[in-house]
Amino acid sequence: MAIGWTPALEIGIQELDQQHQELFYRIGRLLDGIVGGEREEVGRLLEFLGEYVVKHFGAEERWMVQSGYPDYEAHKAEHDQFMQDYLRMQVEYEAKGPTALMGMRVNNWVGTWMRSHISTTDMDLGRYLSKKIA
Repeated sequence: MAIGWTPALEIGIQELDQQHQELFYRIGRLLDGIVGGEREEVGRLLEFLGEYVVKHFGAEERWMVQSGYPDYEAHKAEHDQFMQDYLRMQVEYEAKGPTALMGMRVNNWVGTWMRSHISTTDMDLGRYLSKKIA
């Protein structure tokens, strides 16, 4: 996987940090399954990932709404874009199975999106929430 979980990605909200760690773990397993051509395992992991991302985004959005986070709309728009990309990936998997090209795309997508989203957008949310909670 292009990027693994590191403490530098902690945003300071335990619930969300734990969910981020789980996402990295599951995406790593997904990439391993794609590389290994494990169609059934990839299918299970894609299904889990879709469900877990919805749960995680829901948790982040709940924190934003409850705290009156001013950048809610922009943050939610990033979540919505991720879900669109995820759905495209799932369609590709259903049509072609776990191909090497799919693995490269997922790896690149994860490396770019997760790094960018957590280190900027989620970090901003974490800073905002730490001020509200303190």
